[in-house]
Amino acid sequence: MSDLSLPAKQGRVNTRQHNLFVVVLLILCIGCDRSKEELPPTPRTEASTIEFADPEAASTEESFDETNSKTESTVATAVEEPASLEKGNAEIEMADPAAVRDAAIESLEAGDLDRAFELTRRAKRLDPANPETVFLNARVLAARNRFAEAVQALDDLAAAVPEAKLPVLGQTAEWMVLQGRYDEAEKRYTELLDVVGEGGLVSRRLAQLFLRQGRRVEAAEHLRVLCREGNIEEVELRALLSIAKPISGEQPDNDELEPIGALGRARLLASGEDWRAARAEIESVGSPSIDESALRARVYASVDEFDSLAQWLEGAGKPTETVPPDGWFAIACLAAHQGKHARAVDALCNGVQLDPTDAEAYAQLSKSLAELGMDEQAKDAAMRAELLRQTQEIGKRMSNAESPGSEDLASLIKLLRQLRRPSEALAWSAVATIYAQSRSEISRADAIKKLEQINQDRLVTASESSDIKQFILCGIDPEQLPPGDSQ
Repeated sequence: MSDLSLPAKQGRVNTRQHNLFVVVLLILCIGCDRSKEELPPTPRTEASTIEFADPEAASTEESFDETNSKTESTVATAVEEPASLEKGNAEIEMADPAAVRDAAIESLEAGDLDRAFELTRRAKRLDPANPETVFLNARVLAARNRFAEAVQALDDLAAAVPEAKLPVLGQTAEWMVLQGRYDEAEKRYTELLDVVGEGGLVSRRLAQLFLRQGRRVEAAEHLRVLCREGNIEEVELRALLSIAKPISGEQPDNDELEPIGALGRARLLASGEDWRAARAEIESVGSPSIDESALRARVYASVDEFDSLAQWLEGAGKPTETVPPDGWFAIACLAAHQGKHARAVDALCNGVQLDPTDAEAYAQLSKSLAELGMDEQAKDAAMRAELLRQTQEIGKRMSNAESPGSEDLASLIKLLRQLRRPSEALAWSAVATIYAQSRSEISRADAIKKLEQINQDRLVTASESSDIKQFILCGIDPEQLPPGDSQ
């Protein structure tokens, strides 16, 4: 899929999920006491996806939902005179703009775009300045793939009605993604995030965009926030198991989750170890970004193209703190190939702090540490690489199954605790609880009790321990490495 054009199949808007900021809080059992100060993460099970949200995590999203429900829209654009409405419209009170809008919404959600279009034009004549009318007409225009007009209409609305700015930013950003205007969409999501703060649906949308673009380190930052809040979906949890590249089957067969651009496509190809195709994809970029350049180097390192890797490093210049983890991995592989193992260890220490899920980096770290005679640290790094591989293998099995098995879930939770990733372990514990209840392995009452305990643990558990850096580095102090080749 081109990152510059919008395929026809992606131009359609799902009118049944028209509002960007809509949160559905699904309760595990009817009658769950909403008056409690703290509720367990509440799951949503749909098409093998589970979402966990608690009242605190969802409060921002609910406020957007409320704002959007009050600010449905239309576009102020020149159109031809309205044709007669379809039979069945006679019951609508034509002098009542609210009734006309309601009828237009029903037609829109039913997929009858022609009737929705005619009704919104009528509503616009009756009540042209009403924000609900403007917002509704913009939705209809977007459903007809007239995104530029829809975006402009809402931008005009936000200028005229400042309180509409937040829902306008969210909705127009979503439409810009559909148009392929990814940079503009990111700016709007970021502006919105600056106002509402991290977490909730804004973080989710940014994470989804970054995952599709192959900017997985940035995506992981947002996903970890969602995880700590207990408001994360199963597919997002799987993405956290492997940051360097998607695990097999991570992205469902869904147009909205297709990779974007050379970086996104190359990462997906690399996940299947199709190095030839990944190399062709990433080398097709004329003026690569820092992330694209770093992934190109990683591809060279993965196929032992050390001459190409040396040329890349010469062109990249002296490494700085802005080097992505792919770049540090490539630098380390070249250094190790040249026998400069202290330099390799130093580079890998930089890389794993940015991506502590990189099993390949830990495996290489173990080899270079062994060459330096640092046997204990080498053993720790090798064990870390093995634990990470196990989490990713479990992730692959789960992504290719209708539902994850109880044994795999129990093993994954245990591994994540060993890897000192408590928020992820708790989120997977909630996933395991939901699946266990759905398979009648535990009762509904027991499931609620377990979810309550998980939520309490989530609220009191620190996301990182005080010595997490030393743990990630396997006890290595880069400043104490043997001299001679560390620079």
